[in-house]
Amino acid sequence: MKNQKGITLVELLAVLAITGIIIVLIFSVLLTGSNASHRTAAKQQMQQEANYIVEVVRNEYLKLHGPKINLKIEGVGEQQKLKMGSQVISRGYNYKIIEPASGTIDPTINSNLQLELSAPNSKPFIIKTTLSKLR
Repeated sequence: MKNQKGITLVELLAVLAITGIIIVLIFSVLLTGSNASHRTAAKQQMQQEANYIVEVVRNEYLKLHGPKINLKIEGVGEQQKLKMGSQVISRGYNYKIIEPASGTIDPTINSNLQLELSAPNSKPFIIKTTLSKLR
């Protein structure tokens, strides 16, 4: 036989199989990175919202001889609103007031605040803080 140059069908199939495996691996790494990025962004957004809620409640708490602070949740699902009195301080998450159970904070005493924020497809974010004044 003469020495023929070229590639055989088996060689071509082997190259295609190896290329396919490499492409699948690269795609899975990119997809995993993208999902991690979205989870991190959602967590940061919930943390920023939690910081804002605490700051609003804290500012009201620190007012000199202010009335009791009433926190309440209105709505259902993603349409929930967290209200302080009649003022909406947060919306778009699921909220759960853990402490104080009544949702009423007395600014004349040290008070614990524990609140849970959650969004679809993400872990809940729990706020735990103590509100106090120098007396």
